[in-house]
Amino acid sequence: MGFKIRNDIRIRSKSLQTFTMKDYDYNDLSSSVAYFVDKIQKLKADNHQIGVMFGFLSFASVSCMLALIKSKVDYTIIYYSGDMIPEDADQYCSHAFLLGPFDSQNNIVNFVNQKPDFFTNVNDPEIEKQIISYHRKDDLIFEFGVEQKIYALMAGNDKVELVHGTGKIEESSISAAMQHYYSHDDYCLLYRPCRHIGVATLSVYPALFKAKTIVLCADKEEWAGEITPATHVHFGFNMIQEKWLLPKKLRILTTGGYSFNSDCINYVNSISEIDQIIDCYGTYLCPPPLAIRELSKIEDNAITPFKWINEFIRPLNINDILYFETSDKVTFQNLMSTRLNKFFESNIMPTHDRIKNIDENTFYFYGRSTHVVRVNHVQWSESSFVQLAYEKTNIKDLKVVFKTFNGVDIPVIKVNSKYKTILEDFVSSNHVEAAIEYE
Repeated sequence: MGFKIRNDIRIRSKSLQTFTMKDYDYNDLSSSVAYFVDKIQKLKADNHQIGVMFGFLSFASVSCMLALIKSKVDYTIIYYSGDMIPEDADQYCSHAFLLGPFDSQNNIVNFVNQKPDFFTNVNDPEIEKQIISYHRKDDLIFEFGVEQKIYALMAGNDKVELVHGTGKIEESSISAAMQHYYSHDDYCLLYRPCRHIGVATLSVYPALFKAKTIVLCADKEEWAGEITPATHVHFGFNMIQEKWLLPKKLRILTTGGYSFNSDCINYVNSISEIDQIIDCYGTYLCPPPLAIRELSKIEDNAITPFKWINEFIRPLNINDILYFETSDKVTFQNLMSTRLNKFFESNIMPTHDRIKNIDENTFYFYGRSTHVVRVNHVQWSESSFVQLAYEKTNIKDLKVVFKTFNGVDIPVIKVNSKYKTILEDFVSSNHVEAAIEYE
């Protein structure tokens, strides 16, 4: 299956030359992708092992992401805390692309200065000049490589994990998103740190391959200035926490990766007239959308089921635990997740997510079988999170409890109100997906 960028595409993103929002067209994207494809192929020819460190979305970063698809090269995603690049990242790859911008450029600049030959910072103003004026044009037709392998270096790990053994996993999710919740007329507003593949398959790639206008925002201020004409937005958990704005009218709001419960629904409906809210399900090893549910105003104790939409991966219920299966016998082969501590050698994979089937394609989702807290878009166990919070805040009496809301156990941080400023800074800077109760 191939994806073709439309000729009238408009991508709006902050220019590194003027520091103001700028419109980029098909020719700009064609030149930019060609620049990164040629750079990647040169690195491959020189036997480099390629790494990428995802940050916020920008024109340059999505151009490089598209070039990685086009090149069909294997690469390693470097996970990180804050903006701290793992100091030993160069032990696992020999050249890394920094696909920012990032929360703070200071750490990035320091790392680049220490190892200038190891990094390509795609948001360097000099690179922006080069990509727009590049001599070659790409045809902007993208096909995912059947044998393309994507690895991950998790923060604090001493080994690389294989997380995708074939590009068909990404391809199937993108195709499902384009079919079920994207329109050719969409004016998309996107913001979220693209820390992993799942954000891209849920919203970024489907928008680039189908929508007419895509606006890439790096912060709350840019979002507020660009929101008015949007018809389709992607809303992350921190945007609910921080009360981000929405336009008065929306065709669709997409979300995923956390419990988009009735509190979230009531908030977005209170500030915007929204035709559809689409919540997407996926996992670390099989990114969204595998299944979706349409949410409207619901009661506090109501549960809305998910409908399966992915054609490459199929659901399987074993003792009310969701498993994945596929007719492709090598999709899950040799996939390994340290957090799951499990090797997958067949065409069936466990998720540890609790479900209850309505029929073979529709199920109620009840969350993880074990309690976790998402920090920087990675799941942490309850005890590990409490230890991390103590190390970052020095709050000794911080506790985490889990409360069932709309059928899912959600984490709630409980702490004395005197720590309000310290805790909220910690939650914001580390993208902690949890509610807070002050005592």
